[in-house]
Amino acid sequence: MRKVRRSKGFTLIELLIVVTVIGILSGSMMLTMGSSADKAEATRIVADLHSLKLAAGLYYADNVGGALSPDIAKLKTYVTAPEKLSGDRYEFIAGADAGQWFVGYKVAGAEAGVRENLKKMAAANGLRVGTTSADTDVYDGGTAGLYVRVK
Repeated sequence: MRKVRRSKGFTLIELLIVVTVIGILSGSMMLTMGSSADKAEATRIVADLHSLKLAAGLYYADNVGGALSPDIAKLKTYVTAPEKLSGDRYEFIAGADAGQWFVGYKVAGAEAGVRENLKKMAAANGLRVGTTSADTDVYDGGTAGLYVRVK
């Protein structure tokens, strides 16, 4: 009688199952990594706005009684990385009401995931849509603009 010798390798079905499971896991990791990058970008924007708010406060304190005009270029001496201000994303503007200043970020070019994360952070970080004292609208994830009141 002849003995049937079983091979010690994997069958084609077993290999297909393993490849499928690896594909599913790597796909879910890609989704998770994408949302993490959006959250990191939104967190960076909020941190930059708070840094600009502090810089604007220092600018105001140094120039009390002098000619004050909100201009993003004037904040460059008050931030540690002035090259961040070289683009057209950040702004330092006068509010609609006299004596109010705002720092802002133009979200029009931001990814939808970044805007969604900014919307989630809006209430806790004072992110607003408008630049008036009566405007209490919290940022809603739109592309109009994002502002933090300085004074």
